[in-house]
Amino acid sequence: MQNSRLLTDIAAGCGAAAPAAAPTAAESAQAYVDHGDYDTGLNLSRWPSIVSLPQRIPSRVTSVSCQGCTSLTSVAGLPPSVTFVNLRDCTSLTSVIGLPPNVIHIYLSGCTSLTSVAGLPQSVVSIYFDGCTSLVSAAGLPPNVGFVSFSNCTSLVSVAELPHVTDVYFNGCTSITSVAGLPQSVTSANFNGCTALTSVAGLPSSVTHACFDGCISLTSVTGLPPSVTNVYFSCCTSLTTVGGLPPSVLYAYFNNCTSLTSVVGLSKNVVQVSFHGCTSIMSVTGLPTRILFADFTNCTSLTSVAGLPQSVTRVDFNGCTSLTTVAGLSPSVTLVYFSRCTSLTSVIGLSKNVAHAYFNDCTSITSVAGLPQHITYAYFYNCTRLRRVKRLDGRLIFDFAFDPAQDVHTLMVSGISDKLLSAQVGIGPDAALLIARFVTPGMTVADRLETMQQVRARWGWGAKPPNPQPPNKQKHFFVN
Repeated sequence: MQNSRLLTDIAAGCGAAAPAAAPTAAESAQAYVDHGDYDTGLNLSRWPSIVSLPQRIPSRVTSVSCQGCTSLTSVAGLPPSVTFVNLRDCTSLTSVIGLPPNVIHIYLSGCTSLTSVAGLPQSVVSIYFDGCTSLVSAAGLPPNVGFVSFSNCTSLVSVAELPHVTDVYFNGCTSITSVAGLPQSVTSANFNGCTALTSVAGLPSSVTHACFDGCISLTSVTGLPPSVTNVYFSCCTSLTTVGGLPPSVLYAYFNNCTSLTSVVGLSKNVVQVSFHGCTSIMSVTGLPTRILFADFTNCTSLTSVAGLPQSVTRVDFNGCTSLTTVAGLSPSVTLVYFSRCTSLTSVIGLSKNVAHAYFNDCTSITSVAGLPQHITYAYFYNCTRLRRVKRLDGRLIFDFAFDPAQDVHTLMVSGISDKLLSAQVGIGPDAALLIARFVTPGMTVADRLETMQQVRARWGWGAKPPNPQPPNKQKHFFVN
């Protein structure tokens, strides 16, 4: 009897209704749209598996984001009120046909299945196709587009048939071999990382900024239009010459062009140039006579600073490890950087008009003698072999302020004469030199504090430093 009742109960249980199934992504997205818990922006990214857009999207919506909806295959169904659409990383999307007629800004970056740009509304003014690796042509954009980016569209082979855009980006388009075909409206052309590009010829005469950083197949800079003022050729490792730029160029950047051996050939009107990391350049001779600023940071083969034009006011030689002397700078230079020039042993020969000089981490410098009379700031942080701290005019370099808790001793110099110093603090003229020798890198905090106390006790150094000179005459030096 009990077994019979048990079988009856089991049979009754088998006939019970099954639990309700969880709603699909499409159903959840539709419920969210119908519920209306949003303002003018509709974010559908939380349902990445939807295949199509929800229905009945209200007309108050002006922006829609479907970023990361990797199963989305259609963009149809948005109301005419929408002006902004984000379709980033919709990797199943093959066409943009069906967008509403008033869309202005569109993001299609990462839509790796998109094969055509045709079908966009006439209202679009800016659009991003970055990383659309299946695109082979830029043809078909609406006429009002002013900004377009095709960066990392690695299958794109041509830049032709664009509308009247002003800014265009083809960075990382590794299949592009020519820049010819851009419209006359373009003012900024960006081809950074276009590794198959072998020539810069063919840009329209409207271009003012031309960027070719990382175009490793470029061997020449000739062929740019006479409108260009700014050029960027950094990391173009096959470039062997800078000759051939049009006279309109004012700013030129050749950082890390490791095959460049000479600076000769720059156009005559260049006022700023950078050769940062050009490790084969051995001389600065040959720059145009209007240059104001030149950067030779990490030009490790550079052996001399002589030959700069008289127009240069600032120059960077940081990390030029083959430089052994600072002599030869043109008298026009007022600001100079020699930090990390580890072969420099002396500052003698620095041009007389230098007001600011940086020698940080110059570990072979043993003396600061030879600094110009009118120098205002000189920095010698981490110059670990520096011993003598007297200026050429006989003024004593005195330790006014340093933090004993720092690993590297910082010495701030005020340029006060021995007589004035003795009168104000009542110590001997050798006190500062002794402090500089006693307080050295590598000392512990306790050792530094004890050294300070010993010096004060011996020479009567007061707790407060001497009054500085007026600001217009005050001089500072910073050493390790």
